[in-house]
Amino acid sequence: MSKVKQIDNQSLFYINVIGTAAAVISSVALLPQVFNVIYTRNVDGLSLSTTLLIMITTSLWIFYHIKMGTYAPLVSASFNFIFAGILSYYIIAIRNDQAQNDYVIFQK
Repeated sequence: MSKVKQIDNQSLFYINVIGTAAAVISSVALLPQVFNVIYTRNVDGLSLSTTLLIMITTSLWIFYHIKMGTYAPLVSASFNFIFAGILSYYIIAIRNDQAQNDYVIFQK
């Protein structure tokens, strides 16, 4: 049988600080890439499948945190889902624009 480790209040406080810091950092991790794509419209080297996988995994985390009632990680997962969705949208839109421009140039 496994033992349950008792955690004092001070240790629990530090554990929560670390968890909150991780949630905040995780929430904004995609923001630099999102801003870069919006301002430069350059999606070279970005993987659509990766951003879609991020959306799938974060949607599973969202469901998990809703069921568990853990709301700080739920907020983090929600931001990750939104930012990955924005990034996926721009990857698709910019690549479609580039494909249409390439088609027009090829037709001339």
